[in-house]
Amino acid sequence: MKKVFILSCVIALLSSCGSNSTTNDASSPTVVAGQDKSIEATVVDQNKEIAPKAATECSPNKLDVYLNDPDDSGTNIRKNPAGDKVMQLVRGDEENEFFLTLTESKNGWFKIKGPIGSMKDDIEIPGGIGWIHGSVISVSTRNYAGQDLQLLDKPKDGNVVKVLDHESYGLRLKDMCGEWVQVEYKGTVGWIEASWLCGNPLTSCS
Repeated sequence: MKKVFILSCVIALLSSCGSNSTTNDASSPTVVAGQDKSIEATVVDQNKEIAPKAATECSPNKLDVYLNDPDDSGTNIRKNPAGDKVMQLVRGDEENEFFLTLTESKNGWFKIKGPIGSMKDDIEIPGGIGWIHGSVISVSTRNYAGQDLQLLDKPKDGNVVKVLDHESYGLRLKDMCGEWVQVEYKGTVGWIEASWLCGNPLTSCS
């Protein structure tokens, strides 16, 4: 009788161990031993939906700029960023200037909405839209009364990287984001409100 009781206990114990070794709760995430603890901290309940990450969107905007290309042989206007050339702007003489309206930026390239203005006649872009690189276009600042303009490291709520305390010319275009424009001036890159920029090198934009 005693042997039967002992045998029953052994069978029950083996049955319990087998059950624990083969059962796995499918609803629980699995973390492999030895993994970085930061992985454990980021494991989430697989049954819950993860909210999509909010994306920073730049609303469309228009910005007037002027051509500022040191190459007198001409400036290429392209069908898309770094794409095929659709036309070329040749200044011809120092009295001729070209004025462009930008609507979008992409990897250092800017979309032009035609026509392109000049001191002589407006110039139509084949297809109505072209792209130009930011290294050959410029803007100036409109702080004609000596207002301090801040260049920020990011739009709106960034840190100040440079202060422009007088009217500045020849700022190069880097990027656009809604009412903010990223420019480069004397080696410093920063964001400034578009309302403080002028796209005409000959007259003020007041």
